[in-house]
Amino acid sequence: MDIRAGDQASAEVLFVDTYNNSVASYINFTLYFLQNGQTFDDVSVLTKRQTGYQLINFIISVIGDYSLHLVYGSNTDLKGSPLKFNIIPGNI
Repeated sequence: MDIRAGDQASAEVLFVDTYNNSVASYINFTLYFLQNGQTFDDVSVLTKRQTGYQLINFIISVIGDYSLHLVYGSNTDLKGSPLKFNIIPGNI
């Protein structure tokens, strides 16, 4: 997935059980970004929790290959994590 540098991107985390039923409770998780395998902290992040899901909006201004990792417990990836994307030149 390509995202322009400086544009807002979004990821939605759905909370479901083993049978794919929506779960009203929240799962506490940690998110972090990697660029070329190294931790990348120059990210603007805004999260919004709703019943059954959490929306993650983020802005990255440095071009490159990235991955968004969502982990819980002792660094166990949530299903679908990591989300890989590429930041391409934008209008900034």
